[in-house]
Parts: sequence; structure tokens; C-alpha cells
Amino acid sequence: MRRYERFILIEPGYDSKITELVLYLERFRVNNPIAFVKRLVHPEIFSYLRSILHAVECVASARIEGNRTTLEEYVLEIFDKTRGNGSKEERIREVLNINKAVSFVEELFSYDTRRVIDRSLISEVHKIISDGLVKEGSKRPGEYRNSNVWIKGANFVPPDFTQVPDYMEEWIEVVNRPIKEQYHLIRLALAHHRLVWIHPFDNGNGRVARVLMYAMLLRDGFNIEVGRLISPSGIFYNNRQLYYDMLSRADTGRKEDLILWVEYVLSGIKHHAERVISLMDAIFLEKEVFRPMLDRMMKSGLLTKLEFVVLSVASRGDLFRNADIRRSVGSRVSSTVVSRAISSCVNKGYLKVIGRRRYLLNLANLTVARLLVSILREKGFIEGDYD
Repeated sequence: MRRYERFILIEPGYDSKITELVLYLERFRVNNPIAFVKRLVHPEIFSYLRSILHAVECVASARIEGNRTTLEEYVLEIFDKTRGNGSKEERIREVLNINKAVSFVEELFSYDTRRVIDRSLISEVHKIISDGLVKEGSKRPGEYRNSNVWIKGANFVPPDFTQVPDYMEEWIEVVNRPIKEQYHLIRLALAHHRLVWIHPFDNGNGRVARVLMYAMLLRDGFNIEVGRLISPSGIFYNNRQLYYDMLSRADTGRKEDLILWVEYVLSGIKHHAERVISLMDAIFLEKEVFRPMLDRMMKSGLLTKLEFVVLSVASRGDLFRNADIRRSVGSRVSSTVVSRAISSCVNKGYLKVIGRRRYLLNLANLTVARLLVSILREKGFIEGDYD
């Protein structure tokens, strides 16, 4: 049995890259998102964009560990209303379970940001991600492993199962310990590695660690009220081999290797945070995402010329009325004709009605979702192989 190795938080130097990253990322904790954009997109539109990114992060978390579900398959699962109550196929169910676990911690910390990340929370996350799975499930959902395990390709052997309760008790104490805010992100990165290193469960440890990393981000204030800011799984899946290589270096326990691990995680968070902020910017979305989407819909024969005009106004990312369309087309088109075009867009699922005769671009539509995924890939918002 190996000698007990304590979980120690590192303290970077003032002039280190970690300090620079922490100072940069603190902006996302203390500022309202409007501070970063000229015109904030309507919350419902961002909510749907978040759903696309949400799908990406859930698929990414599963694919890190070998699941071959494609992004297209998962988008179909969540947006195609004709598919019934969910797939029975295990690989897709695994992704759906990750989604449920992330939503679980999101809801939990929306009510209580001071919630402790304790044994019961960790167990519940493991139960959710294991639910109904055979190959990627668990023989002991929510319970620590009762036998030793070996990790294929790893350069270390996880602690003896008899040591797991003590290691986990220490992990829980460290992640809930009151510390200065400037150390929150450093602790978050180290806690992720430490949990994967302990390997407390018989299966699903990486998935649990990534969900708990997100829980720590929420608890520590790195979130945006209108939607998810950080996608830990997306950060790691962009280069899956690099993720494993960096974990392996951190496994040495040497301070210099742990510093490299923290730099890697915080750099990924910074990159992802900047992209998500762009998706809250109505001006950016109109020019770089929605207009190209409408052009493709028009070329595919999905829209009439007037419907294109209607959706072009909708692409500004806010509520609009019939009168806003008439200002765009001028007096040559009657209010009745404009109303028919709007109604057609509503019937096709491209617009939704909000309140009394006000309309909003509807992204919760399978055709639109597929186009959005394609465009977001081209613009670099979705990185990595999801086919």
C-alpha cells in the first residue's frame, strides 16, 4: 500500500502565467455580461444557444472516455420532438445522463450558492451519470469502490481502495475550505486532477470529476444568470490526448507539473469564456451567425423572399412587431401580407410568439439547430471531432 499523499494547494508566484490568468478570469465573476458586449441578445435566444453548447459539452464529456455518439445524433435526440421519450441506446443514454447531472448541480446551486460539495452530492452525481448503463455504468452507484483498479495507459496506479474514504474526506475538506478568492480557480483545477487521481468509484470517475468542476465554478460565482458560462468538458475534449498527457504530468505530484496542469485548465477556461461572451453579443450574432444561417435557408428554398426579410429583422436578437417589418419593406407591402409572412414563419417553427403580437427568433427547431451547429463549427465555437 502506498504512503498517504496529502492534497496541497500550490501558490504561484506573482509574475507567473497562473496569476495573469486568474486576474483575467476574475472579470467574469465580478462583472455583469453587459459589461462585455455592446448589445445583449434576448435571454431566450441565448438560452437556446446555450442548449447547443450544452449538447456539445455533454457529448464531449462522454467522448473523452471513448463514447462515439456524434453531435448530430445528440442534437436529433434533444430537438426532434418525434423521437418519443428518449433513446434506449446506451451510448446516447450516457450523454443524456451527463446532461441530467449538469442540470442537477445547476439547479442546486441556483438556489444555494453556499451549498457544500459533500459526500451526498458527490454520490448523487455518480448515481445520475451511471443510471441505466451497463458497460459505462457502475456496480455500486454512489458508493466508493471496494476493490483496486488500474487505468489503461496511465503511468500510476490509483490508491488502494481502503485509502479512498480518507482521501475523499480530505478532498471534500479542501474544496469546501474558506480560502481567498484569488485561489478559487487554482483549487478548482487541482481538485479536478486530484479526484481523477483518487479514482473513488469503480467507473465514471472522469464524468463525475467534470460535473463537480462545473459545480465548483457555479459555487464560486463564475456563472452568468442567463446561462452557462464555462464548459469544462469542451475545454478538455478539444484535444483529448493533451488532456490525458497533462493529467499524467500532474500525476507526478511535482510542483512544476501541477503548475503546468493549472495553467492548462485556466487557459482553456479563458478561451471558452471569451467564446461564450461572443454568443451573448447581439451585434456579433446577427452578422456572424444568424445572417449566414438565413442565407443558407434561402438558398435551400426554405424561405420566401418576404420570410427572409422577416427573419432578418428577427436576427437582430430581440423582440419585434409587424410594424418593424413594415419599416424594413416600406409601403409597397401591406400589413396583411407582412402578417401572413410572420404567421408562416411561426407555423414553420422559425419564430415564436411572445405576449401580445410580439415575436422572437426561435432556435429550438431541428432545421435551425443543425444549421447553427454547422455555422458554430465554422466560426470556431465547436472544436474537436464530433462526427
